Amino acid sequence: MLRCLYSAASAMVAQLARQDTYASNLANVSSVGFRRSRVTLGQFAADLQAVVGATGPAAGGVAAATADLDLSQGPLVSTGRPLDLALTGDAFFTVQTPQGLAYTRDGRFSLNAQGQLVTLQGYPALGEQGPITLPSGDFTVSAEGEITCKGSVVGKLRLATPVAPQPLGGGLYGATQTRPAGPTTVSQAMLEQANVNGIQEMGRMLSGYRLYEANATALRTQDETMSSLQEIVQ
Repeated sequence: MLRCLYSAASAMVAQLARQDTYASNLANVSSVGFRRSRVTLGQFAADLQAVVGATGPAAGGVAAATADLDLSQGPLVSTGRPLDLALTGDAFFTVQTPQGLAYTRDGRFSLNAQGQLVTLQGYPALGEQGPITLPSGDFTVSAEGEITCKGSVVGKLRLATPVAPQPLGGGLYGATQTRPAGPTTVSQAMLEQANVNGIQEMGRMLSGYRLYEANATALRTQDETMSSLQEIVQ
């Protein structure tokens, strides 16, 4: 009986964590370069035993595991703005922040007062030789990330693939390690949209809500049954 209570209660907690994740994904469905999060389920017993050494009735149930990122490609849209850049592949743009290096798929760049290519937050976008400074005049960005102005190459975007990236906010991701970027194409005057399918995410939320309700009903039924048994024993 207690095992049933633990199983239903743990499933409710896990579904709440999943709902929070789905809600965050839906809130960012229009965020450029956003990567959706997903939550997998682990064993509740293992988590509980690790904390308090629980055994016996606690065995069973589920627990929400740490959310990881879905790094699949998002759709590209044309903007006609030369400073907008999009990536097709697994690489990220590398930017310099006050806290260190960060990575982003948000290619809405602009130029600061020094002519440096910067993010919306004003962080310099890095090239292979450091921050990229563009002279005045028209420029082009090749599929390989080389920036050419007036017939001369002025820099090449520093692309990297972060290992296990973690959201930092503002479309930035942090990582302690990177690996060489796989085949990646840079597209100028385009932006990558979030890899969130709003309809699918809403479907996941509705399904999660039904699972939460089902477990809440099971928990309530078990509780009423235990109360009835206690009355009989007394």
